[in-house]
Amino acid sequence: MVITLYSQDKDDTYYLHSTKNKIDLDFYLPKRKTAIQVAWELNNFSKEREIRTLLSLAKVDNNVTDFCIVIWQQEETIHQDNVTINVIPLYKFLLAEQRYFLPKSVAGAVFSCYNHLCQ
Repeated sequence: MVITLYSQDKDDTYYLHSTKNKIDLDFYLPKRKTAIQVAWELNNFSKEREIRTLLSLAKVDNNVTDFCIVIWQQEETIHQDNVTINVIPLYKFLLAEQRYFLPKSVAGAVFSCYNHLCQ
Protein backbone atom coordinates (compact mmCIF):
# COMPACT_ATOMS: atom_id res chain seq x y z
CA MET A 1 0.00 0.00 0.00
CA VAL A 2 2.80 2.39 0.85
CA ILE A 3 4.45 1.79 -2.51
CA THR A 4 1.18 2.32 -4.36
CA LEU A 5 0.41 5.63 -2.66
CA TYR A 6 3.98 6.89 -2.70
CA SER A 7 4.49 6.04 -6.37
CA GLN A 8 1.41 8.07 -7.28
CA ASP A 9 2.29 11.23 -5.43
CA LYS A 10 5.29 11.16 -3.13
CA ASP A 11 4.90 14.87 -2.37
CA ASP A 12 1.35 14.38 -1.04
CA THR A 13 1.66 11.23 1.07
CA TYR A 14 2.27 11.80 4.77
CA TYR A 15 2.18 10.03 8.09
CA LEU A 16 0.45 12.33 10.57
CA HIS A 17 1.07 12.26 14.30
CA SER A 18 -0.27 14.85 16.73
CA THR A 19 -0.11 14.31 20.47
CA LYS A 20 -2.12 17.51 20.98
CA ASN A 21 -5.10 16.21 18.98
CA LYS A 22 -4.44 12.49 19.66
CA ILE A 23 -4.09 11.70 15.98
CA ASP A 24 -1.90 8.89 14.70
CA LEU A 25 -2.85 8.63 11.03
CA ASP A 26 -1.25 6.12 8.69
CA PHE A 27 -1.74 8.09 5.45
CA TYR A 28 -2.67 11.74 5.04
CA LEU A 29 -3.10 12.95 1.46
CA PRO A 30 -4.09 16.63 1.65
CA LYS A 31 -4.28 17.28 -2.12
CA ARG A 32 -6.68 14.36 -2.48
CA LYS A 33 -8.51 15.39 0.73
CA THR A 34 -8.08 11.84 2.01
CA ALA A 35 -7.22 10.20 5.33
CA ILE A 36 -6.46 6.47 5.45
CA GLN A 37 -6.00 4.11 8.37
CA VAL A 38 -4.71 0.58 7.82
CA ALA A 39 -5.42 -2.47 9.97
CA TRP A 40 -5.48 -6.23 9.55
CA GLU A 41 -9.07 -6.45 10.75
CA LEU A 42 -11.61 -4.46 12.69
CA ASN A 43 -12.37 -6.10 15.98
CA ASN A 44 -13.82 -4.44 19.09
CA PHE A 45 -10.48 -2.93 20.09
CA SER A 46 -9.08 -1.87 16.71
CA LYS A 47 -12.37 -0.54 15.32
CA GLU A 48 -12.75 2.03 18.09
CA ARG A 49 -9.10 3.10 17.78
CA GLU A 50 -9.15 3.52 13.99
CA ILE A 51 -12.46 5.38 13.99
CA ARG A 52 -11.37 7.65 16.84
CA THR A 53 -8.28 8.74 14.89
CA LEU A 54 -10.30 9.59 11.78
CA LEU A 55 -12.95 11.45 13.79
CA SER A 56 -10.24 13.43 15.60
CA LEU A 57 -8.82 14.51 12.26
CA ALA A 58 -12.28 15.46 10.98
CA LYS A 59 -12.68 17.83 13.93
CA VAL A 60 -9.47 19.74 13.19
CA ASP A 61 -9.17 19.52 9.38
CA ASN A 62 -12.24 20.58 7.40
CA ASN A 63 -10.45 19.99 4.10
CA VAL A 64 -10.46 16.20 4.39
CA THR A 65 -13.59 14.73 2.80
CA ASP A 66 -12.64 11.07 2.29
CA PHE A 67 -12.07 8.91 5.34
CA CYS A 68 -11.07 5.31 4.80
CA ILE A 69 -9.93 2.25 6.71
CA VAL A 70 -8.21 -0.36 4.58
CA ILE A 71 -8.24 -3.88 5.98
CA TRP A 72 -7.71 -7.41 4.73
CA GLN A 73 -11.27 -8.52 3.92
CA GLN A 74 -14.07 -6.68 5.71
CA GLU A 75 -16.22 -4.04 4.04
CA GLU A 76 -18.71 -1.62 5.53
CA THR A 77 -19.66 2.03 5.74
CA ILE A 78 -19.60 3.71 9.14
CA HIS A 79 -21.52 6.92 9.82
CA GLN A 80 -20.54 8.62 13.05
CA ASP A 81 -20.49 12.28 14.19
CA ASN A 82 -21.44 13.50 10.68
CA VAL A 83 -18.45 11.69 9.17
CA THR A 84 -18.66 8.81 6.70
CA ILE A 85 -15.85 6.27 6.94
CA ASN A 86 -15.50 3.67 4.21
CA VAL A 87 -14.02 0.38 5.34
CA ILE A 88 -12.68 -1.45 2.30
CA PRO A 89 -10.68 -4.61 1.68
CA LEU A 90 -7.11 -4.19 0.52
CA TYR A 91 -7.73 -5.72 -2.91
CA LYS A 92 -10.45 -3.15 -3.68
CA PHE A 93 -8.23 -0.32 -2.53
CA LEU A 94 -5.38 -1.49 -4.75
CA LEU A 95 -7.67 -1.95 -7.76
CA ALA A 96 -9.14 1.52 -7.27
CA GLU A 97 -5.69 3.08 -6.95
CA GLN A 98 -4.58 1.49 -10.23
CA ARG A 99 -6.74 3.97 -12.16
CA TYR A 100 -4.17 6.66 -11.41
CA PHE A 101 -1.37 5.07 -13.38
CA LEU A 102 -2.86 2.59 -15.85
CA PRO A 103 -3.60 3.67 -19.44
CA LYS A 104 -7.31 4.53 -19.70
CA SER A 105 -8.06 1.65 -22.09
CA VAL A 106 -6.50 -0.89 -19.72
CA ALA A 107 -8.07 0.66 -16.63
CA GLY A 108 -11.50 0.60 -18.32
CA ALA A 109 -11.16 -3.09 -19.16
CA VAL A 110 -9.95 -3.97 -15.66
CA PHE A 111 -12.80 -2.11 -13.93
CA SER A 112 -15.41 -3.47 -16.34
CA CYS A 113 -14.27 -7.03 -15.57
CA TYR A 114 -14.01 -6.27 -11.83
CA ASN A 115 -17.53 -4.79 -11.69
CA HIS A 116 -18.96 -7.74 -13.58
CA LEU A 117 -17.36 -10.26 -11.21
CA CYS A 118 -18.36 -8.42 -8.04
CA GLN A 119 -22.06 -7.92 -8.84
